[in-house]
Order: sequence, then structure tokens, then C-alpha cells
Amino acid sequence: MSERRENRFEKAPRKVLAVLWGIMALAVCLGVFFIGKALRDEVKRGVERYIVLRERRPSSDIPQRPAADLVAVADGVENKAYPFRVDADGYLMPSAVHDKPDVTVVFLGGSTTECMYMQEEERFPYLVGREMEKALGLKVNTLNGGTAGNNTLHCVLALQGKVVPRKPQAVVLMECINDVNYLMLVGDYWANHPSRGIVFDKQYGLVKSFLIKHFMQREVIESTVEDEFVAQRGNKSAADMAALAQAYRKNLELFVFVCRQQGITPVLMTQFNRFTEHPEENLLRQMKAIADWGIDFASYRSAYMTLQDTMRKVAAEQKVAFIDLDALVPKTKEYMYDVVHLNPKGSSLVADIVAAKLPGILAAKLPGKR
Repeated sequence: MSERRENRFEKAPRKVLAVLWGIMALAVCLGVFFIGKALRDEVKRGVERYIVLRERRPSSDIPQRPAADLVAVADGVENKAYPFRVDADGYLMPSAVHDKPDVTVVFLGGSTTECMYMQEEERFPYLVGREMEKALGLKVNTLNGGTAGNNTLHCVLALQGKVVPRKPQAVVLMECINDVNYLMLVGDYWANHPSRGIVFDKQYGLVKSFLIKHFMQREVIESTVEDEFVAQRGNKSAADMAALAQAYRKNLELFVFVCRQQGITPVLMTQFNRFTEHPEENLLRQMKAIADWGIDFASYRSAYMTLQDTMRKVAAEQKVAFIDLDALVPKTKEYMYDVVHLNPKGSSLVADIVAAKLPGILAAKLPGKR
């Protein structure tokens, strides 16, 4: 029987252990070095920022159920899930119903354009396309680019970022109430806000957030979805009407300029609403939030109407196609379930109004007219 040979560890255990410990120490040192270098590079890189394109999540299908407090006070909104499909480019479906349309019209705005709590085929941007097809005998795509919370600056960014490449014949802009809210509560369009701002910090993990806070002395703004204006509650808000109108005017003029520069027909559209001098009691209950923000109804209504009048003035000065839904849609619960959001009957009325006016606005750009 042959003798068993001793392995190296048995021959020189101390040397082997020393080598193993040396390898482990080298690995730890290398790990510390590379981790330290990565952390140092992150500190050097600093905060990464980006301009937000506020849109619904592309290629998503997430039914939307209204909050219980909205169902309790709204006129006609049901406690059920409403369909909410979004195409690959962030437009509400049905959007591009034709692969090769003769005419494309894009609608930009906030939740009043979005028409969230109704069936897909009841939303006025979609209905406008179907009515124009019947009237013109052409293939018409009407893209719904409305996104809840968007103000006119968000719409201008969407126009440049994703609308222009579609080469639409016209873009219709309707937005007012989100501009009133943001300007009265936050101050200006570029003020920091966790969900409605323009420039955002990149979202980081725990390590980078720790570095930003402790090594860069900068707070990372966390997004708030439950109450977007919680920081403004309890504060007294005073509106400078001239400043509000001037800020709003600049966005409208920029929208018109960009459209015309790209060969697109701009269309300005005032917002339908129920802002009467003496609103119904239920409507005041729906608008309880403005009281929490320290704004009385009369002041809020005045600011809202000031911006509507500003759009009228810009349309006249710039000789822009204009649809005055503020004047054309009755200010009653028959057409809107709250102060500015349409019900299906209101959506149908708006579609009739817009579809009747757009062919005349676009006459020179229709096939056979060029």
C-alpha cells in the first residue's frame, strides 16, 4: 500500500494561510478602492436633471377608477373602472385609427382634454375625428394628447418633443385651470414642484440619495401623488392678475410661434366651465380645495376669467384660429360633472362645435386644396 503524499497545506500550513489571507486582503482592498471610486464619481457627477415630458405611460392599459370623494360630489361620475388605454406615443386610444391619414389634428391640454371618466368613444377629441370624416369624406386622425395636471408650458414642451414629428395639419390647445392653480399656488411655471414642475432631479436609490443629502448638501424632492399641493394648504394666496395674464400670454404666443414655424395651423380654444357668479352649492363643495389654499371663490373665478380673456386677446392679435368654448358651452351640470370636466353629453356637444369649425380652419390644407 503506497504512502499518502502530504499536500501543500500540510507541508507549509502557515505559508498557505498567509497567501490566502493575502489574496483576501487584496480583494477587500480592491473592493474598497472601486467602491470608493464609484462613490467619488457619483459625488463628482452630482445631481442629474431632465426636462419632463408629462404624458400618460406609453403602451399602457390601466383602467381608472374615480376617487370616492369625487364620486360623492360629482354629477354623474360612477364608482367603476373606466377604460384608459394609451398608445406607444403617449396619446389616448383610440388615437391613430388610420395608418395613412389624410388629415391629422392633435389636441393638447389637461384632464379636460383627456376626458378620463367616460368611455373611449365618448371623448370629444375622438368624436371630432369621426364627425370630420363624415363631413369631408377623408381619413382623419385626431390624437388626444391631454394629460391631467398639464399647464400650457407642459403643452408647449409636448408640442416640440412629440407632436411636431407627427406633422399634423393642426394642433388645438385648450388649457386654463391648471395654469391658474399653478401660478396662484406655486408662483411661476419654473418653480420646483414634485409632480408638476418642469425640471426634475433624476430618481436615485438609497446610496445616491444619501450622498446627495450628506455630501452635496441638497435635498432630493420626493414625488407626492396623494395631495399635489399639500405644501400650499393653509397658506393665504394672493393673485397678481397682470402677472398671471402675462405669464400665460407668453406660453400661448410661444405655442403659436412653434406651430407656425413648423407649418402647423395653431388653434386656440377657451375652456368650457361652470364658473358662474353665483355657483350652485354642490359646485362650491366640489371646490373646497381652493378654500384650503386660502383663495375665495370670487378671486379664483376672476383669475380664471382673466386667463380666458387673455387667450381671446392673443388669438385676435396673432390672427389665430379660435374656438370660444367658454361662450358656446352652457355652464350647467347637464354638460359637466364638476366645474370644468365634461360628461358624455358635454363631450358630444363640444365635438359637434369643434368638428363644425375645423374644416373651415383647415380648408387650405385639405387634400386637393394645396
